[in-house]
Amino acid sequence: MQEQRKLTWALVGFFALLLILILVFPPGAELFRLGSLYLPLHILAESIGIFMAFAIFVLGWFTHRHVGSSNILFLGLASFAVACFDFGHVLSFPGMPQFVTESSANKSIYFWLAARLTDTAALLYVAISFNQSFNYYKYRVPWMIAYSLWVVVGYVVILGFPEKLPVMFSAETGLSQVKVIFEWVATAGVLTAAGFFYRNSLRPDFDEYKSMTAHLMTCGTLLFAMTGVFFTLYRLVDDLFAIAGHLYKIAAFSLMFRAVFLKCVSRPYQEAKRLAEQADMANAAKSRFLANVSHELRTPLGVISGFSELLLMRIPTGESRQWVNAIKRNADQLRMLIDDLLDLTKVENESLTIRKAPLRLDALIREVAEGMDVLAQEKALTLIVSVDPDLSAPVVSDAHRLRQILVNIVGNAVKFTSKGFVRVSARMADEDRVEISVQDTGIGIAHEKCDQLFKPFSQLDDSMTRRYGGSGLGLALSRKLAQMLGGDLWLEQSEPGKGSLFVITFTDFSAVQVSSGKLLVETHSVAPSATH
Repeated sequence: MQEQRKLTWALVGFFALLLILILVFPPGAELFRLGSLYLPLHILAESIGIFMAFAIFVLGWFTHRHVGSSNILFLGLASFAVACFDFGHVLSFPGMPQFVTESSANKSIYFWLAARLTDTAALLYVAISFNQSFNYYKYRVPWMIAYSLWVVVGYVVILGFPEKLPVMFSAETGLSQVKVIFEWVATAGVLTAAGFFYRNSLRPDFDEYKSMTAHLMTCGTLLFAMTGVFFTLYRLVDDLFAIAGHLYKIAAFSLMFRAVFLKCVSRPYQEAKRLAEQADMANAAKSRFLANVSHELRTPLGVISGFSELLLMRIPTGESRQWVNAIKRNADQLRMLIDDLLDLTKVENESLTIRKAPLRLDALIREVAEGMDVLAQEKALTLIVSVDPDLSAPVVSDAHRLRQILVNIVGNAVKFTSKGFVRVSARMADEDRVEISVQDTGIGIAHEKCDQLFKPFSQLDDSMTRRYGGSGLGLALSRKLAQMLGGDLWLEQSEPGKGSLFVITFTDFSAVQVSSGKLLVETHSVAPSATH
């Protein structure tokens, strides 16, 4: 930032020195007149200024609420009016086609002064209230209407009643005293704004971005003041002072645009980048914490499960066996929760390993269904498995992760269904894509709650957690695992009281060649007997 400050001060110093050198030449000097070349150069210079003014308006209009600055909105709306008046200034300049009424130097100057006075008033307000914040957001449309009306009134007066306005320029005498007074008033206002901006740039309580914004506005307003000096001195519309004034105006607009861009774009970007880095560091710390804690928890849980099994072997019947069963069941559930939590963390960090190997999908689905069959029979549910004959041949994927997904989805279907059936169907959707659908006749899900399904630790409501249990991790982890396997998981349809249909897809890696990217992918060959 300090280097940029030095550079902009050097730029202002260069333009100030150039101003002094130009003032050596008398107004109207023939040496620097451009004649017929001046009109296209004037159009080009003003077009650049109009573009920059409109860009400031766009940035102020669309970003001020997010950057927490009402002054940006005010400056943007003023820049909109300035761009409109400068457009009229270009169209009515001598040598241009008739713009409603005959184009003339006076009509062009009227538009010019309207733009300069609007700019000066806005810069003064922004400079004085630079460190204050007002809630203009809800008033932005009325303010836009007010500025638009100001532009419309200006155009109507200038184009409709030019003869009633004071003369600003004549070919014989040059600028009138009225024009000079207006220019000096605007220059004095801009210099005052520059003083306020400079004072703000030195405030120790400002961060480097806010201080740099004030500094750039200081330099921009100083160049605007130099522009006003030139436009109090020219004798001819195409002499050296008129040319220099437009060049200085472009330089001033450039610095002001840079200030607004720094506040509206650069600073939010750097702030977002800083927050993202902090979030990454926090996420890494969370992962390390979970890994350490899970290691410490697994050991006692393993001991609890092991001794529970031993006790079950020694207690064949009775109330004591039920107590031991409850201990073992809850220990197993807690271990599964820890495993899911760790897997979810690994997926988010892109460090989960996918091990591809040939597998028999029909056998895997039936194995999962058999594991759910006891619970289904307890609830008098019909568990249906339907596998496309095309899937009798082995497919290549990660059997462990597929089983994990199916256990979650089929387990949920059985858990949330009290009567009817649960159907698991599998088919080849494409040449290299397998589709598994899980349909149930359970409680169903309301449409407005479907967005919560795949968020970690999210339950549809507290009563469901109390009644059915669960941590809210299963669906979130299952979707991420399905995506890592080259597919996805989604809720195809659901209706409260009638059931739900979930669809799982994954890629058969035997049909495609996939680059692993950031994921560690290992392929293992498996003996034919292991797939049956």
